Order: sequence, then C-alpha cells, then structure tokens
Amino acid sequence: MTFPAITALLSVVLSLYMLKLIIDIVKIRRSERVELETGESDALTRAVRAHGNLVETTPMFVIMLGLLELGGGHRIAVAILAVIFIVSRIMHPIGLSGKKGTFKYRTRGMILTLTAYILTAAYLAVVAVMSF
Repeated sequence: MTFPAITALLSVVLSLYMLKLIIDIVKIRRSERVELETGESDALTRAVRAHGNLVETTPMFVIMLGLLELGGGHRIAVAILAVIFIVSRIMHPIGLSGKKGTFKYRTRGMILTLTAYILTAAYLAVVAVMSF
C-alpha cells in the first residue's frame, strides 16, 4: 500500500488553516471581551462560522480523497481535487469577513467546495466500482 501523501499534505494545510481561524477567534474574543457564545459581536459570529464551516466540510472530503488516493485514483487528479478544496475553503472565510465587496468569495468558495465534493465522490464511486 502506498502512503497517501497528497491526503496527508492536504490534512496538514487544512490543520494549519484551522489553527489560524482559531487564533482569529481568540483574538476577537479577547479584544471584545466575549467569554461564551458570540455575544453581540458580528465579527466573532463571522469568525466562529468561518471556523465551523471548515470543521463541517473537511472530514468527509479528507476521507473521500484518502480513499481515492489509496484506491488508485490518478495522482494528478487527486492533487487537483485537493487544491480546489483548499482554495474553496480559503475563499469562504474571506467572504464571511463582512468587509465590503468580499461576499462574492463566500459564494464562490461554496460553489468550489460543492464542485470538489461532487467530483471527488463521483471519481471515488468509479474507482470503487472498477475495483470489483
């Protein structure tokens, strides 16, 4: 069995990005003195949702990509899917930042996320069926 290096690298990048989002939350909590929940802070609500959305979308994608990589998916295709997912997950929080003109990034980020999910799931289904 070959080590799933692409999936491992994807996991590292997403983990570091998740850490960045956590640090953003901590900074806002400290500056706005909000201990629990999000208080009335719009910035904290957006930061919490940016982190939450990453946490919600990442596990299944990483599982599918890992299975695809282990199952014999073409390395370039697997790498492209990983890059699409990373770009989509970076775009989404930018769109949630609340800064003028950034909302389009949220929409584009979700479209790319769904695209990565659909393509990965379809490719994984083909690889799985072909392995019978």
